[in-house]
Amino acid sequence: MRVLRKALGGCALAIFAAFLALLSGEALALSRQATDFLLSISIDPASEDVKLAERDGVIKTEYSGDPEEYSLESLALAKKTNGVKCFINTRLFIRSLKADSSRTEKVGPGHPLYSCSLLTYLTVEERKLVAKLKPFVVPK
Repeated sequence: MRVLRKALGGCALAIFAAFLALLSGEALALSRQATDFLLSISIDPASEDVKLAERDGVIKTEYSGDPEEYSLESLALAKKTNGVKCFINTRLFIRSLKADSSRTEKVGPGHPLYSCSLLTYLTVEERKLVAKLKPFVVPK
């Protein structure tokens, strides 16, 4: 009986630790392969920008009625250099826009989003928010 209590106690502790990891966001950590890819393209996987983009998880959207899903993890595993960079910048853009849509700047040559297909990594609702901006602008 004592052995059973020890086994169950250890199991309960492991379950509790896993629960705490989920709450703290550790469960969202990028895989080793994704992390290695980010490092190979000179992106710091521990940077705040990457952590924020990663925290957004899977972006579920659609184009012409077709469902699409994107995540930092999936783009990194597919070794999509431009996709990873645009995903990070787009997620930072929409986070900033949602926080304060009055602070904006125009997108032009040299801006990180200029060469991105910005709408790709936005949900349908986020695209509607961006569409309200005239002319097209990016938060500072």
